[in-house]
Amino acid sequence: MSKFNLLFAGEINEDYELEVVQNNFQEFFHLTDVQTKYIFSGKEIILKKNLTQEKALEYALKIDEIGGISYFIPVTAELNLPPGVFKDRRIAERRKRSDRRNGYRAGISADRRMKADRRKKPD
Repeated sequence: MSKFNLLFAGEINEDYELEVVQNNFQEFFHLTDVQTKYIFSGKEIILKKNLTQEKALEYALKIDEIGGISYFIPVTAELNLPPGVFKDRRIAERRKRSDRRNGYRAGISADRRMKADRRKKPD
């Protein structure tokens, strides 16, 4: 079954005023003022990810009802990268760093040779 992302770029219907649509978005998506300002900045924003077609249509219709213009696009199932490129380089680099011992140990322990000397001499 295909999945879809719901997108919004700050566009509103001509029949609505900007403040009314912003208030409707705040109520429907439970947003703060800062989040609402960011959504209406004009950038293309993904509002919901990995929706079924029915859910994407429901959200698109609801956004149309509250005065916004939204659209949805299908999610591509597989990311095609050139050979030799990791999907997430940060994880690979983190794994390399964790194999090496960097810095000091968390706790300070006594020298092992001194402990061995104490065990040999039970006075």
